[in-house]
Amino acid sequence: MNKNDIKNLDEIKNIIFSNKLKYNVKKNEFFSQKIKDVKDIQKIRVGTAFSGVGAFEQALQILGLPHEIVFACDNGGIMFEDIVKPEELKEFQKIKKKQEKLEFVENVYRNHKRNNFVKQSYLANYELPEDRFYHDVRFLGKHINKEIDVFVGGSPCQSFSAAGARGGFEDTRGTLFFEFARCVKEFQPKVFIYENVKGLTHHDGGRTFSTVLNTFDELGYKYFYKILNSKDYGIPQSRNRIFVIGFKDKDVNFEFPEPEELQFTMADFLIGDVDAKYTLSEKAKNFILNGDRIEKKRAQINGDIALCQMARQQVNCNGDFVDDKYFLSEKLIKCVMQTESKSGTMKFNPTINTDVAKTLTATMHKMHRASMDNYVTTRGKLRRLTPRECFRLMGFPDTFNFAVSDLQLYKQAGNSIVVDVLMAITQQIIKTKVFNKK
Repeated sequence: MNKNDIKNLDEIKNIIFSNKLKYNVKKNEFFSQKIKDVKDIQKIRVGTAFSGVGAFEQALQILGLPHEIVFACDNGGIMFEDIVKPEELKEFQKIKKKQEKLEFVENVYRNHKRNNFVKQSYLANYELPEDRFYHDVRFLGKHINKEIDVFVGGSPCQSFSAAGARGGFEDTRGTLFFEFARCVKEFQPKVFIYENVKGLTHHDGGRTFSTVLNTFDELGYKYFYKILNSKDYGIPQSRNRIFVIGFKDKDVNFEFPEPEELQFTMADFLIGDVDAKYTLSEKAKNFILNGDRIEKKRAQINGDIALCQMARQQVNCNGDFVDDKYFLSEKLIKCVMQTESKSGTMKFNPTINTDVAKTLTATMHKMHRASMDNYVTTRGKLRRLTPRECFRLMGFPDTFNFAVSDLQLYKQAGNSIVVDVLMAITQQIIKTKVFNKK
């Protein structure tokens, strides 16, 4: 069976994205991605740094693996040095004990007015006490007195990314890799997963990556590394990332997951839409969603059974809305569809409606040229992707709660790891039996 022959494709997409099920196009059937037999697997204690929106935590949930989130850590782009007051800094510099330093830093973050939007998103989606969400990886360590089985993180990639300044370890963000390595040394997890951009492998003629591998060698872990592309693991986005998987047990034999055939295109991940004459105006949407019309059954959205249409016309609404704010103005269209720079020295190849999405970036909210960012047409009009579509293309189900603005959601999606790639890696880790009960 061809995907184009399926009449109820929108319904199928809704099931896939709501429940994170796999769908076999040829057999026209769904199947769960949960690991069938978990009785021999211990509760996996998880610690993450540079945690973002919890891609690894999502992978564990979808796979149905028993786990406990011990801690998460992300500063949300807010550096301690930028928010600490001079008198606080003097007091901090007198502190000797690591645990006291950590507590001091956490108090500075808690008392500061700037919002950590990453923390907001994380705590809106995962069961973790707020005091177990830390802000600065530099002050994490065994002094928090918690054991973990797996430690996951990807230090900021801008230092090695083609889209960044490529400062490498000279960049303060690049040096955070060594904080990840230090945490591995202190926590001694059974497994670590380190992720970064493909550019890390060839930065500075390969010397930077050699330093990374030498550092892991010094930790005494047996590790495996490979560049994986999310389009090879069920997600229509071209996103190459280097993954390093380390094992404390040196007898472990690990194999990276094999690529799978991509069954869907970016278009399948978009919010469904209909002819413009059937789309509600902003005024109509507000009329339906505000007040007590839904509560009193005068209107419904995505109902299983339609309300009876009477003279006063109750309203039945189906599908998601693509808000007008995501459509581009004529001025913006000219900008993003440019084929060359103003000077004419640089040429661009703008593309829209691609089958496989270009790499989602943390700066996509700025709407770069169509040679770099993703644009699609709906009802013949050009628009950018919505945050929900971006999260779908990062492997997150529609049950993921949005607790921050669109601006922050775009950043968080672009900074995340693709959930499906982590699921495929985790399934291979499970096969090594490293998490089996003793």
